[in-house]
Amino acid sequence: MANVQLEKGFTRIANELLEATQNYKFTLNQYKIIQAVWRYTYGYDRKEHIFSLSFLEKTTNLTRTRISESLKGLIEKKVLLEIQKGGGRRSKVLSFNKNYDDWEIEKYANSSLQNDTTRGQRNDTTRGLQDDTKYKELKRKSLKKKNNLDLRIQGNVFLNIYNQHFFNKFGKQHMKVTEIKHDLILNELESIDEILTDSEKFEDIVFYHFANLPKGNDGNILAFLPAFKRYFKEIILGG
Repeated sequence: MANVQLEKGFTRIANELLEATQNYKFTLNQYKIIQAVWRYTYGYDRKEHIFSLSFLEKTTNLTRTRISESLKGLIEKKVLLEIQKGGGRRSKVLSFNKNYDDWEIEKYANSSLQNDTTRGQRNDTTRGLQDDTKYKELKRKSLKKKNNLDLRIQGNVFLNIYNQHFFNKFGKQHMKVTEIKHDLILNELESIDEILTDSEKFEDIVFYHFANLPKGNDGNILAFLPAFKRYFKEIILGG
């Protein structure tokens, strides 16, 4: 059995939103996507986040076709807000619309009864949670942990390659990064994956990068990624 503890991280959702979603006829696929959006927005104290189709495939275990259909419906029905449209190599930036009166999803017939029985309890339960000192301490620890993450190289070929060359150069593992920066790294690597046909070409570029690393450059992958396109033209395309 998994040892599930709040200290390992948690997602803070207003009771009102949890109740509201029960009043609307979401499909199972739509609800899974909503939970993914909550996890990677509210779960990291942010209002919006980048969501590529491949990222949602991994987090929901749904097929790309079902994700596309469900996303389209949630955006059209104003449950999710499309802050930035996707296209080409650019992923969507999504936000959850907590103004549920705007949602155009069909409600259950007894939704008004459900609201009446829970609304009276809402303020008392949320106020007690917000004032709880233990809750605040857990949140402080969670925020602290988010600022000290190792690169999650397991299962990611590109990160494995880069970390190995980093170790060969500096004799240590890549420095820790924040959760937000880690997400940006993964999204950039997804774009690279669409350009390259195999990992050997990526390794050629990484090898060139470290062989020509300027003095004082600490090898952070965040500095490498913006230079990738230039490397790609020089090394792979010969231009």
